[in-house]
Amino acid sequence: MKKKKSPLKTILIIVASVIVVTVVGIVIFNAVQNNTIKTINIEAAYRELMVGSAENRSTTIPVSVYPETASNEGLVAVSSNADVATVAYEAGNLTVNAVSEGQVTVTLLNPSKRSIYDTCIISVKDVIIEEVIFFDPDNEDAEELTTVSAQKDGFEHEIYFKTVPENGNLQRLSASFDADVLDNAFINIDKQCLTIVPKVKVEQMATYVDIDMLQDINGEETRVDHERIQIELIPQESYVRLGFSVSESNFSYQNDASFIYLEETKTGGNPASFVYISPQLGFDKDFQRTADLNLYDYNVYVDGELALKYNKATKSYTCKDEFDVAKFTIDRTSASAFKIMTTEDFAETDRFLLTFEYVFTGATTSVEIVYLSTGSEVHGTTSSYLSLENKEQQYAKGSVGTLLFNFDKGIERDLLNISLKASGSTH
Repeated sequence: MKKKKSPLKTILIIVASVIVVTVVGIVIFNAVQNNTIKTINIEAAYRELMVGSAENRSTTIPVSVYPETASNEGLVAVSSNADVATVAYEAGNLTVNAVSEGQVTVTLLNPSKRSIYDTCIISVKDVIIEEVIFFDPDNEDAEELTTVSAQKDGFEHEIYFKTVPENGNLQRLSASFDADVLDNAFINIDKQCLTIVPKVKVEQMATYVDIDMLQDINGEETRVDHERIQIELIPQESYVRLGFSVSESNFSYQNDASFIYLEETKTGGNPASFVYISPQLGFDKDFQRTADLNLYDYNVYVDGELALKYNKATKSYTCKDEFDVAKFTIDRTSASAFKIMTTEDFAETDRFLLTFEYVFTGATTSVEIVYLSTGSEVHGTTSSYLSLENKEQQYAKGSVGTLLFNFDKGIERDLLNISLKASGSTH
């Protein structure tokens, strides 16, 4: 016979269940209420913006919600006229950007309950610039700048200016410049400055840029005034060194090469009658930054007289003495180096100074072509083209050093008198 349940026990179980459900319901309800936005507050009722102003063309306004425990994600920002001002909302901030003159209402609302919202009035002004004044940002009390300097380095250079009135519309300014001298010139609205980019390969030492002031006249942007700034162009600091080889590759670069010893060209040819010279342009003394090679960027001089002019179609030059006798040729048909080759009339006592000038910076270096003959001596130190392979190594007197260039056959034939000092210099 089954035992009957106590009615009291059943009632207690029902009551307990109701209590649990009620408590859980209250907890859930409170959690929902705490996460539900009841009010939205834009922390400004009015803001004024200036179209094209470096400082006041946009504004960021903080937003708060109640209760504070509610999530502020998912709110939607709307502008009453996006042609006047645009608006965006993200992470508790309202960002408004001026577009054109006028007034708009910015609304931030809860998309799940559109009756919960807040608004802000945005007034946008278009301030016409009447004057542009260039100045030195490191000395704002100095007089107005009319001339500035910039290196011909291909980098951006910033020239700062003020406007009258302040907060003028920089979008109504435009830069006019000589595209043969500058790669670019433009108005940087964020920094309120004129940015110029000088060309690297340009001969001119000066140019100018006009900042044009534009106004909308009969529906067209028209230049009504301008301010001119003179630009003095300074050659970039640079250095030239020479690489030497008996072929069109594998150049050994010498920062201080002074001499090249060559023989006359003989029937059947001989390796001591020519050398390839490859100039290298560096923008620091250690040549960590170098320019791409173009032989037509160089003027080549022989004893101070222009032999090959840069950027000209002439590919070769024949050097002659005062009796009109050809001594050697300079050839630049190779893409990698000038080829110096003697003639059969290159003879004892002949010596010529070759100077290589990078025309766009004025950097130069020179090397002397000297006839290699019996009894010739290498004068000076390791700056000679017959220099030792390792300048840092210490050599004992009378020891044998390795020469850099295999066409210096005079060493093998005892045509040159060379001794080595402990310092590694040659005499």
